[in-house]
Amino acid sequence: DRPGGIGIYSRNIVQHLLRLDERNQYLLIYNNPDHVGTYSHLPNVEEQALPAGNQIVWDQVLAARALSRWRADLVFNTKFSLPLWLKAKKVMVLHGATWYTHPHMYPWHDIAYVRLAMPVYCRAADFLISNSELTTSDFKRIVKVPPGKIETVLLAAADHFKLIEDQAALDKVRVKY
Repeated sequence: DRPGGIGIYSRNIVQHLLRLDERNQYLLIYNNPDHVGTYSHLPNVEEQALPAGNQIVWDQVLAARALSRWRADLVFNTKFSLPLWLKAKKVMVLHGATWYTHPHMYPWHDIAYVRLAMPVYCRAADFLISNSELTTSDFKRIVKVPPGKIETVLLAAADHFKLIEDQAALDKVRVKY
């Protein structure tokens, strides 16, 4: 339900991954029950809603329990956390290090939590995906993530972004701007 970058990234990567891979089985876990059924047309997808008001409880208890019952081989989390005690392989996506580089942008309790939890999550992850070279560099430098554990995978443009070749449309924009 996140309206910004991580939400857009999560929706797009899931949609494209499921389009590309029909062989593996996927369990999609939502906080919002309204999303259950989004991928019901795909035979290799199971969806569950685990509503919780607290993110730590959701990550470390509810999602971890569901993944354990499902006997997940791999957890791919598109945001900054992982179920720590789960025995499955874990991949986490990093979307920036602004808590460290621009702490004035966050409340003190967010900074305290991230400084405590992020190194733990990074150690628990089997692999980390970073969305930029800057993020990769920041996490190597600040959190001391070893170079072989993190890889930069640049974000792709959404499908609705396309090269405009219609000369009339291009001329209209040139006149307006």
